[in-house]
Amino acid sequence: VSMIGQGYSNIKVMTMHGLMWSMVRSSEFPDNPDFWRVQLPELVLDSILSDNEFSAMYDVVIVDEAQDISNEALWLDILELVLKSGLAAGVWQMFGDFKGQALFSGGKSEQELISNIRGRASDISIFPLSINCRNRKSTVEQSQLIGRMSDLYSMILRTDNNEIIPSYKFYDSDQTQQNALNETILEFLKKGYPA
Repeated sequence: VSMIGQGYSNIKVMTMHGLMWSMVRSSEFPDNPDFWRVQLPELVLDSILSDNEFSAMYDVVIVDEAQDISNEALWLDILELVLKSGLAAGVWQMFGDFKGQALFSGGKSEQELISNIRGRASDISIFPLSINCRNRKSTVEQSQLIGRMSDLYSMILRTDNNEIIPSYKFYDSDQTQQNALNETILEFLKKGYPA
């Protein structure tokens, strides 16, 4: 991430939480699950709407993992306000896997998540990606099995013969989870993976 935008003072790379956090003037935050999802966005919106001199600060917004924000109306409200001309007329691109990686969707379907964005910019183009070029076949198959998903991809490009067989570690407490993680890291270090 430190290389992205290097040499360009007008390019900013951040998470949605980072964007929101940069817009509030606070050094403390409560330790509760609703803070990042609801309270922080409300603080940002209050700050923007009460500032008579606020103006949209971004000419272009690019969002990766858009499936993670498409179910959050307050987050989309913030993007509307920080992007010049908003989502309806501004310049933006969103990339996401609304079908296979919608972990924070609240159980909403791919169509519902996309319609949340389409409700703000009705003329968007959708280009579904049906070819997986990142993961190996065994990883895709295991993910589909665990996630109870099928037909995510029409093709998987990484089908080399020396597939890594996924293994599973089960835990029943924070401590046993930490122990399993430590054991796994040590196994990889012993195999020669760099620290």
